[in-house]
Amino acid sequence: MGSTWLVDSSPAVAAVVTRTDAPVATPAASASVESPLKLSSNILDLTQASTRQGSPDPVPGMGRLSDSKVMQVDASRFLMTDVQNTYFRNLPLDQLDRLNTDGLLSARRAYKLELFGEAIRLLEINPELADVPSCASAQDAESGKCALTAAQLQEILARQLISAPSSGQIFSGHLPQIQRKRALVIGLNQYDDKRIPQLISAVPDARALGDVFNADMGYDVTRLENPSKAQVVQAFNRIAQQLGPNDSLVVYFAGHGEMVDKTQLGYWIPSDANASDPTGWISNADVSRWIANIQAKQVAVVSDSCYSGTFAAELSLEDGKATGLDPALVLNKRSVTVLTSGSDEPVADTGKSGHSVFAWNLMQEIKKLDKWTAGGNVFAQVKQAVESDLPQTPRYGAALSAGHQSGGEFLFERRSKLK
Repeated sequence: MGSTWLVDSSPAVAAVVTRTDAPVATPAASASVESPLKLSSNILDLTQASTRQGSPDPVPGMGRLSDSKVMQVDASRFLMTDVQNTYFRNLPLDQLDRLNTDGLLSARRAYKLELFGEAIRLLEINPELADVPSCASAQDAESGKCALTAAQLQEILARQLISAPSSGQIFSGHLPQIQRKRALVIGLNQYDDKRIPQLISAVPDARALGDVFNADMGYDVTRLENPSKAQVVQAFNRIAQQLGPNDSLVVYFAGHGEMVDKTQLGYWIPSDANASDPTGWISNADVSRWIANIQAKQVAVVSDSCYSGTFAAELSLEDGKATGLDPALVLNKRSVTVLTSGSDEPVADTGKSGHSVFAWNLMQEIKKLDKWTAGGNVFAQVKQAVESDLPQTPRYGAALSAGHQSGGEFLFERRSKLK
């Protein structure tokens, strides 16, 4: 038996998503699509969803689907299985109109709300359940079970215990004030908890963007594919020990993400996470704290996951004033900017040449770089392209809690490989 999700998008009726156990068309090479969830009820009442301009909002941030009555969404349209694993399907955007795209994303969101419901409830009670403790000593940092403190990091840097590894590549650029360039690229397709739908494009997106960061912008890239929480924490601890004030850091994340509506706090879901236990998740608040300890003046976080916009909520940089910048002045400031694939809505993880729409358009903009440009300019082009294809809204902002200073801006600089 398969699962059918009914999305009632009538503007006069509260939005309700219903799961039934009627047989559905199944994907090739699969006998059926069975939901890995055992729903507490067969009705997901989304009447408490946020609204936009007074219209019922089927899913928080998604807006009203249409004036049609009921859209029936078979689970086989957004899920597929190879018996061992359940996956979110690619979205064939060239074959879907906006109504069908909205409906599929809404059904996926309803599915995830039920999947992560218990973890979200626990985080509503204690938002710090996912937070990583501080290391008792600097020697503990390699375990990935704790985060370096500012004092421990200063001690390490003062003794110069660790130097940044080098790829041996030599680049020429246009902003010599920027010395080392490092990128931490995280892609998550695979999840140990088989209740969590596996993804298809997150790892390919991370690989492709890592290649672009290196080839077009001169970054030495550290790649984490399907990492555990400890591996992500360990990577942040290491990078913090390797960068100085004149360096540049990009952190890219692609994978499952969640947000707790009550607290407006966001979380990344690593490969070893439990759908019901948030202690294995990675809080956006932790990521901000880790970045605050990194000395590099140029830092950009690029997050391609659902509800990633919570990262950019502290201070919007979307005012369109990213022209006429003096790079010398900008580079004297501490800049921690955040470019996200969506605001507080679910986002499509696939749909453009095998990549997410957000990742594909970001790659195109980086490849167009001449000498250098402000992050706000890259954001404006990516946002326009994404919004033309999907009901999701990229965001660009500054992380004040991570040390962003007024007048700061991340600079996308082209560097050419000489060796």
